[in-house]
Amino acid sequence: MLTNMEILAKSIVDDGQLEARKSLGVKGIELLLLEKDFDDIDKTKEKLVEIARQWEVVALEAPNGITKYPMNPFSADSGVRLSSRNFLSQYADLANSVNVITKNIAYAQFQYIFDEFNDEGRSPEVHRGEQLGMIKEHFEGLQKSSKVNLQVENTTPISQAYGRGTLSHCHTAIRPSDFAQIGVPMALDVIHLSQTCYTWLQAETENDNLFKVNILGVPKYKGKFYLQMTDEDLETVARIKKNVEIMNIKDAITTELIRTIRIYSKMVTKNYGPLIGSLQFANAEVGFGVLPGEDGIETSEGMIDVRRLFSEAIIPAGISYVTPEYHEKSWLVPINQQNAITLVRSLLPRSVE
Repeated sequence: MLTNMEILAKSIVDDGQLEARKSLGVKGIELLLLEKDFDDIDKTKEKLVEIARQWEVVALEAPNGITKYPMNPFSADSGVRLSSRNFLSQYADLANSVNVITKNIAYAQFQYIFDEFNDEGRSPEVHRGEQLGMIKEHFEGLQKSSKVNLQVENTTPISQAYGRGTLSHCHTAIRPSDFAQIGVPMALDVIHLSQTCYTWLQAETENDNLFKVNILGVPKYKGKFYLQMTDEDLETVARIKKNVEIMNIKDAITTELIRTIRIYSKMVTKNYGPLIGSLQFANAEVGFGVLPGEDGIETSEGMIDVRRLFSEAIIPAGISYVTPEYHEKSWLVPINQQNAITLVRSLLPRSVE
């Protein structure tokens, strides 16, 4: 079994963090850009060029949890739509302007975020096919003017990426089949996918179109959220429930993630290469992904068996880029990243170590 998998370190644009990542012994890095990095785009470009010249492979991730630069180009609010489209164009332009000089930007990923829940935990119902069509149209327009490969990260049904303590309802760009249906490459976040599975697992039928999820600790929405789910989502729930009868929740969700990666890693988009262009990983607390500290954890429990996921799915699939996304007690001492990288390397065939 051979693989050309590249393990990327993870960092923000910070000299201390970047210096610490050099000790991890990898050739590439994925840079999470922050809101402040877009306040002076020329200065950020210069810094990114400087960083890229120190690494063989560089990937970019657009900010999330932002307030100043929204990423909802499909919002019901025309002002949000326009500012979101302008920001994502600016982000793609930044990636291209750096790549013209350094020639080593492997990809630039971002999330699509959608309209917020109201105070009752409800949002306008979405026609999945129509919304996927809008995503396809927007992505293709963005990629057409970009020499750098763009990828869309899967989000969660109840997304906190808006910031400001608000949450948004995402009915699309959450499951790999969304991306397969429209031929858009994804940056597969297995943490988000595990949280999506858990959210569906906890959903209760409200009526023919909506499912209710109760989440304690979110008083703004009275602890209740109303979601749309597809027949495919319900089939996923049935598989997980069946497995929970014979194994714990961690093994059941990991089994579902393995199944998903095996299916979708074989798919190739018509215009943009593999459907799964990159993958971000860590463990996650059992939860919905809406409360602080639920994801990016190092634990023997949680929802993801990272060792099993790599040995049974990710490595056999030959996914090109994988990035550990762990929280650290100190971002200047990336122990969890180092442990994750060591684990992945121990599982790789000797010929590619």
